[in-house]
Amino acid sequence: MTLEERRAKSREANRRYREKNPERAREKTRRWRAANLDQSQALTRESVRRWREANPDKVRETRHRHLDELKKAVLDHYGHTCACCGVTSRLTIDHVNGDGHEHRARVGGGWAIYRWLVKNGFPEGFQTLCRPCNVSKKRGTRCRLKHQATP
Repeated sequence: MTLEERRAKSREANRRYREKNPERAREKTRRWRAANLDQSQALTRESVRRWREANPDKVRETRHRHLDELKKAVLDHYGHTCACCGVTSRLTIDHVNGDGHEHRARVGGGWAIYRWLVKNGFPEGFQTLCRPCNVSKKRGTRCRLKHQATP
């Protein structure tokens, strides 16, 4: 019997044991992880790395789904229309007082803001703006675009 055949036989025996004794198997794994924390973390990192290399489309899909859910939660709270011009596309989150530059320096830019808003219970001082209005506002407190009067 080759080494690979012995390993396959051992894996199958372990699988059957875990099916018959799930709680014992979990407890044994917990004890081993507690006693071998560094090795356990390294094995987990390596396993995740190999999975990500083998499944780049799933990684991208999972990440996009998570970020879409995050943005939806934030917009559900702050609104799905621009507070300035009323459009419903290209929406972003704006720091009402114009202190976004400093805040992003502390918590990170991009999606980190959305994560921070959810984690901190959607605090006041933020609003939904479309990208053009948000960009025109820059570090000020008002949008500088000339919008047509809405009916």
